Amino acid sequence: DEAVRIAAEMANDSSIPDFNRLTALRICASHGESESIRDTVTEIVQIGESTPLRIVAVKTLGDIGTSEDVVLLEELKASTEDKNLLNVIDKAIETLSQNDG
Repeated sequence: DEAVRIAAEMANDSSIPDFNRLTALRICASHGESESIRDTVTEIVQIGESTPLRIVAVKTLGDIGTSEDVVLLEELKASTEDKNLLNVIDKAIETLSQNDG
């Protein structure tokens, strides 16, 4: 689908405004387009150019990730104090754990 391909390009382009990128991440996740955005999602989770973008990346990782991503999320959880981000991390970990078994 052309729209999903364009969304993946936008998600991967750090020069695009955050609002557009977070929307693009969610479009890709909702259409099962995980391969083309996976590296970008994990990078944003780790580095986080902005808190809203990082929150959406964590949610997206919860949707497209595997149980192996729980370690990354646990590390992020240990290093953040942002309550909104912590909330999303907990939900993503729960989702990934449920998908595993």
